[in-house]
Amino acid sequence: MPQDTMDATTYIKATGLRKEFRRASGESVSAIDGIDLEIKKGEFVAVIGPSGCGKTTFLRCVAGLETPDGGEIAFGPTTVFSSRSRVDLPPEKRDIAMLFQSYALWPHMTVLENVVYPLKLKGVSREERLRRGQEMLHEVQCDGLAGQYPNQISGGQQQRVALARALVTDNALVLFDEPLSNIDTQVRRQMRDEIRALHRQFGFTAVYVTHDQEEAFSLADTLVVLEKGRIAQMGNPRDVYLKPNSRYVAEFMGEVNLIEGKVDRVEGEVACLSTPVGEMRVRTGDHPDLAGYGLFAFRPQKCKVGLPRSDDGASAKNILRGALQDRKFLGAYTEIKVGLEGGVVLSSATLNDVNVEIGGRVEIEIDPGDIFPLA
Repeated sequence: MPQDTMDATTYIKATGLRKEFRRASGESVSAIDGIDLEIKKGEFVAVIGPSGCGKTTFLRCVAGLETPDGGEIAFGPTTVFSSRSRVDLPPEKRDIAMLFQSYALWPHMTVLENVVYPLKLKGVSREERLRRGQEMLHEVQCDGLAGQYPNQISGGQQQRVALARALVTDNALVLFDEPLSNIDTQVRRQMRDEIRALHRQFGFTAVYVTHDQEEAFSLADTLVVLEKGRIAQMGNPRDVYLKPNSRYVAEFMGEVNLIEGKVDRVEGEVACLSTPVGEMRVRTGDHPDLAGYGLFAFRPQKCKVGLPRSDDGASAKNILRGALQDRKFLGAYTEIKVGLEGGVVLSSATLNDVNVEIGGRVEIEIDPGDIFPLA
């Protein structure tokens, strides 16, 4: 790929990437269907989606572990794959490191030997690779494990060792294939913090595949949501969560309330909708023309739940009243289900429990700016 076709800050550029697999029946299945993606140098990108959406296949194509059927991949000015030019650099020539879900540690090697093995392959002197290996073990809080074998340490420690091995060679690109899925919740949170801190310290470009939304939110500068081998939405985590561009993205990224509605009138920057639960007001914001939309959504965390007031007063917010159907205490918050007119049930997540018995009347308040249209 000519260097002048790529922005100077872009490190990875995938263009028209396609990959198909053939089932035993002979049927072709498209795992990646025309992905165009640019990742900046030093950026941390999380590729997220349900099983079968193509995220791991995409990562393996970038790594050189799968050969795409079409398209191009470039790392900076270097083309590492091109179906048109018949270029396909092997993984060892792509200047990458990769963390796998299974850790992939050599059982017959000590922890330190595992960490420095990539340096050995590169011909680094024994003295230098031992020095760098010890330093990296210190960075991942595994100083005292150098002489242990993988089967003598915990799963969380094995993952730290795998991370140290990935970073010891100072590769410009680190690929993560659901690396934290096999460890318990508390260690997973610690590892997320450590990966993020190491990314800030070393500045490598990261592509992180996961199906865990919380993991993606906590790590990524940019989220890429895949649907059936295509990019459904891409952006910073906050925007993708609060401003999804489709029902698929809205529902995949977490609990969401959906309301069918039709624009009756527009009052300044607010559209008034006719819905099964009565009139609702939506701030037009990024969508000045809402007449073409029929489905609207808002997150449970944006609902304020309380006891019904005697009247709505002059509130500019949406006020909905219904019966408390269910309440679940989930530690950090309480999940509430409220039944409204027309069989509509809304979810709310609140820090404070509502002092109402099941079946009692409650009120939900929603700001017009927290409701978004869905395609």
